[in-house]
Amino acid sequence: MAYYFGFLPSPQLLKMLDDIDEITAPNSKVPYYKHRDLVAHKIAHEMIDKMLIDLLTVIANPERKASMTKVISTVESSTDTLLNLLLTKDDNKQVIPTINFLFDQTLFSDNEGQQRLGFKLDNQSAKRILSGFNAVSADTADISEFKAAIEIMNQEVMTHFVTNFANTLPLGMIKRNSVPIVKASINKGLDIAINRLLPKLDPAGIQRLADFFRPFIVAKSD
Repeated sequence: MAYYFGFLPSPQLLKMLDDIDEITAPNSKVPYYKHRDLVAHKIAHEMIDKMLIDLLTVIANPERKASMTKVISTVESSTDTLLNLLLTKDDNKQVIPTINFLFDQTLFSDNEGQQRLGFKLDNQSAKRILSGFNAVSADTADISEFKAAIEIMNQEVMTHFVTNFANTLPLGMIKRNSVPIVKASINKGLDIAINRLLPKLDPAGIQRLADFFRPFIVAKSD
């Protein structure tokens, strides 16, 4: 069994990813970096929408929802800062590794044949995530296990879409050294969101939260 993190992207993002083949055709004169930048920003915004903004729908308490909204704003700001720092006007040859990453390593087909934005998880991380999600049921909830599962999932997402993505960019030493700093800022925002939310939820709220996160993990036969 193989495990993936992923969600259904918008038709617009799917088209942007599909257009990579056309844009990078041998006789194309289009600057690749422009499309790379658009796709990178679109992926970031849709991930924030799916993992954080949509999370607001399972929060009933207005004060908690307002607190989460502030955290989301911080994550959005940090993400935009990172992308604006990393993405510059590069020649086509320099952009090809990133284009290949976006095309080959950000999509997979789920069990229904639908394209999802995401990536394959290593088995150890996947099992720890699933174990934490399964620690929440209608009868009981191990908050520590559940929280650890969310944190591991967030770390895997950040590693793939920040660290691995940045590794494909033609960065100088200063910019490359700044990646972990901004990544830590985004991670902090994600951790704050969970740390503020979990202790205040009743059992029904924790169950809703678990139900929200479970669909992000897709199991497929090898």
